[in-house]
Amino acid sequence: MLDLRYSLFFFFILLGMASCQKIEGPAGNVFQTWEVKDFVAVGETSSNEGGVPIYFSINGDYSYDLQLDANSCSGSILKISDKYIVLNGPVCTEICCDSPFAARFSELISQISMYKVSDNMLRLYVDDWGFVECELVD
Repeated sequence: MLDLRYSLFFFFILLGMASCQKIEGPAGNVFQTWEVKDFVAVGETSSNEGGVPIYFSINGDYSYDLQLDANSCSGSILKISDKYIVLNGPVCTEICCDSPFAARFSELISQISMYKVSDNMLRLYVDDWGFVECELVD
């Protein structure tokens, strides 16, 4: 009988410890619309200054939308936590030609592995390349 009590005691202790662990989830403020501003990478730094704004919306239903110069794209979020994000490649319309800046961003989408939100800025990190900087759209 004593062994059963000890077993139950340890079972409930373990259960309590497991329920107190922090469960990782996405940063709530990432689910917004962002304007893609800059690429910062070794050997490739460019800005969309003066160009048609490129909008990247991360939706609460684990999908994303991308508004390029001429085309619209959408895709799904395969995995997201408080700092990691994995996106599938975008499916885009083919109305016309997008700028090189917009086309490059749509190529980078599936290579993004991490993100960080600071105030009104979102950084999307690409392993062994650099990051894409975005600004919150009001």
